[in-house]
Amino acid sequence: MIMRSLLLTAALLAAPAGATSLGLLPGEWQFVGRIVKAEMPGASPAMTEMMMKRPQIMRTCITPEQAQRDPRSIFQNGKGHCQYKNFSMAGGRLALAMRCEGGMSMTSSGTYTPASYNMLSVMVSTTPHGTMTMITDGAGKRLGPCPKK
Repeated sequence: MIMRSLLLTAALLAAPAGATSLGLLPGEWQFVGRIVKAEMPGASPAMTEMMMKRPQIMRTCITPEQAQRDPRSIFQNGKGHCQYKNFSMAGGRLALAMRCEGGMSMTSSGTYTPASYNMLSVMVSTTPHGTMTMITDGAGKRLGPCPKK
């Protein structure tokens, strides 16, 4: 569940991030994320290895209206309760730092175009067993128009 939350956060942050005057294309987007390193106190090595082998694939639809919003707004209006400490997006480069309720913090950096992005994210969270750290590598791309419902 933590992995899915981390990747969903990265997808939501990255996908709409190019939205304001930066020209992110509306449509259906796919995000593929992989854990490249995980330190999880209390987790077995087998569990950690299994999480690292299985990529997470998510799809989301960015409407034209969403593509015109402030890049930070979609995530802030979501289920998470996070505050940006830093947010920079210009010239095809993205960097952000945020802190969320419950003791999680995340930093991400990457590159973007109107139809794709690549990100490396580091999440640190305090758990009852100690400090958990996950590093994920993710890539997103526009697949085409949003599917009709």
